[in-house]
Amino acid sequence: MTPDATPADDARWFDQVVRETHYRLRLTIAGMGVPISDVDDVAQEVYLDLSRSRARIPAGVDIAQWLHGMARNCSYEYFRRHTRQHKRLVAMAELLELTPSEETPSVPAVDALTQCLERLRPEQRELLEAHYRHGRSIAELALEHKRMATAMHMVFARLREILKRCIQTTPEAT
Repeated sequence: MTPDATPADDARWFDQVVRETHYRLRLTIAGMGVPISDVDDVAQEVYLDLSRSRARIPAGVDIAQWLHGMARNCSYEYFRRHTRQHKRLVAMAELLELTPSEETPSVPAVDALTQCLERLRPEQRELLEAHYRHGRSIAELALEHKRMATAMHMVFARLREILKRCIQTTPEAT
C-alpha cells in the first residue's frame, strides 16, 4: 500500500490503512504505557495526523512503519499533556488541603472554593476527593461506579463547571 494514490482514492486509501493497521497501532500505543482507557483517543490522533500529512509521506515508505513513528510521537505528546495536567491537579489538591489557621492567611479564592465544595452533594465531594486528592484515575472510578469512562469524564467536567460558576458568583472570591 503506497500513499501515491490519486486524490479521488483518498478516502478508500485511508479506510484501507485504518483497517490494516488499527490493531497493531493500538497495541503499539498501549505498549508505550498509555492507559487502556485512553488508547483509542491517541490512536484517533494518529489517524487524524495521518490524514493531515498524507502529502508529506515519502514515496515507497511502509505506512505501518510511518504510523508506528506517529504513534510514538502522539504517545509522547499524551504523556507531556498529562504531566502538565497532573501538576495542575496536584497544585489544586494542595490548595484543597489548606485549612485556615493562624499561620495560613485567608485566600479569597480558596475560601470560595471551600464554600462551593461544601454545597456539593456528599457523593460529588467524594468523587472529587478520590480523584484529586487520592490520585485515583477516572477509569478506576468509572469501574467502581459502574459507568463508562466517557460518562465519568462528563461527570467531572460538570462538577468543574459547577465549581467554577460557584466561585465566580461567591463574593469572597472577588
